[in-house]
This record gives sequence, structure tokens and C-alpha cells, in this order.
Amino acid sequence: MDNMQINSIMTNSEIESTITTSSMIVDDIHNDNDSIVIIGPDIEYIDFRDGTRFWVQRVLVPIIMIIGIIGNSITMIIMTRRRMRSSTNWYLAALAIFDMIYLIFTFILSLKHYPNAHSIEYYYYWNLFPYFTMIADASSNTSVWLTVTFTIERYIAVCHPIKGKVICTESRAKRVILCVFIICLSVTLPTPFEWIIVERYDNRTESQSLEAEFSDLGNNQTYRNIYYHMTVFLFVLIPLILLVIFNSFLIRSVHISNKERSRMVMGKGK
Repeated sequence: MDNMQINSIMTNSEIESTITTSSMIVDDIHNDNDSIVIIGPDIEYIDFRDGTRFWVQRVLVPIIMIIGIIGNSITMIIMTRRRMRSSTNWYLAALAIFDMIYLIFTFILSLKHYPNAHSIEYYYYWNLFPYFTMIADASSNTSVWLTVTFTIERYIAVCHPIKGKVICTESRAKRVILCVFIICLSVTLPTPFEWIIVERYDNRTESQSLEAEFSDLGNNQTYRNIYYHMTVFLFVLIPLILLVIFNSFLIRSVHISNKERSRMVMGKGK
């Protein structure tokens, strides 16, 4: 009997005795100088994790996706009607489209938590997994910046109406939407290269499985720090600051207009 068979027998016997005495699930076994160290999560943790994944990934995500697709489809149909077309409605229609794309690909990504999802039968799913991730990120980032550009457009139209007639046009809105999408897609292009798909063989079940793991690029700490801080800066901090600023201007403008309107009404009453 060769060394691999001996190690396999020793491992199985140790696992059986340890499960009955420690109530732990074995994940990794390290054999070092005839001593075996068993590392594994608690059964309660695994039950909690699996229960959470079931309700979030297999119940909540599909429900949100269905509701979101229905709502965004209605918005898109209404906003693209000929009599409804305007620069504002082009932004809203584009926002609905990218929100739908994000919902669809988030659902597709959640399929990895379904039973037997790691089976070799789903080879094409796992090989496309990095690209699904890229599309989900790109659509999410595009939605963020479309919200910002739409807010800026509303600020110009409300606070500077004369300039707004020149700047806030349908053709300009379409160009801005296209530019935002291209830039956001370009930023997320490295995402597929952060992943590799590895094939594993389980001796216990005599079956193959597929896993998505970080590649050398994905594990590169310098790249991760730079890319993480860049995405946080571009898609969280800057949009948030701009939204706060321009929405404050809009609220202030509306407040001033209401005060002037009230003053005029009171003047007419006298």
C-alpha cells in the first residue's frame, strides 16, 4: 500500500473519531510529524450561513430582480415614447436600462450558491463568471454616474433656464449617456483578469468541481489597494459629494422660488 493510501486511511479514521468528540466539521487536515490538526467551522455557523444564503440568494434576490425588471421596463417604455422624449427622460430611460442589467447579472452571479452549482456540468457558467462580474460592476457604476449627470442637468435647467435651453438637449443627453457608459466599462475592464477558474477533484465523492479564485493579478496587494481606492473614489465619494452639492443648490433654488411666489401673492392680496 503506497503512502497516499496510508494517509487516506489515517485521515478517515481521525475524522470519524474527531466528529463524535468535538462536534466540528472537518475542512482541512494538516499532517505534521505524525500529529494531525483539524480545522473547521462550527456546525451552528454553517447552518446559519446556509440559511442566510438560501433566503438572500435564492429567495430575496429573485424577488427583487423580478420587481425591478417589471418596474424598470414600464419606465423605459413610457420614457421612450415619442411625445415623452426629452433630455431628462433619456437619462431616466438609460438609468432604467442599466438598473435592469445590474439586476439580471446580480441574479446570474447568485446562482453560484445553488445546489450543485460547482459541478463540472456548469463549465460555461464558471468560465463566463468573471465577465458576468464585470458587466454587473460596469452597469452599477454607470447607474451611479447617470444619476449624477441627470442631477447636474436638472440643476442647469432649473437654476439657469436660459443656458438650459441650449445645454439640456436630447442629442447632448445621448452623447453624455454613451460617454458615461464607455468610461465606466473601461474602468471595470481589468475585472475578468482578476479571476481564474480552477478544477478540483474530490476523492471522497469521486467528482470534479469548478471554483472561481483570484488570479495573480487579483492577489496582487498593490493592484488591489490601488484599484479599490480608485473605485471608491470614482464611484462612491465623488458621486456622493456632487449629488449633495447639486441637490443642495436645487433645494435652495426651489425654496427661493417659493418665497418669491408667496411674496407676490401677498402683494397682490394687498
